[in-house]
Amino acid sequence: MGLPIRNIQPDLFQEIEEAKIQGHYKKYMKKLSKVDLLILDEFLLTTISEGERNDLFEVIQSRTDKKSTIYCSQWAPEG
Repeated sequence: MGLPIRNIQPDLFQEIEEAKIQGHYKKYMKKLSKVDLLILDEFLLTTISEGERNDLFEVIQSRTDKKSTIYCSQWAPEG
């Protein structure tokens, strides 16, 4: 039996925005907080807005000391 794993590529903020529009923000954030391993792939390759930073902080805070999170990013060596 495997653990629940969720791999989110660059569309994390788009998924959060869709959940807000549909009125499911709290439910979506709770779902993210319960996944045993959350993988944020291609993480923060572009600049994010203040609202997106707040959403990200909420995701991180809800998982701290409770569940595992992997942040993956690709930067050029000179970056």
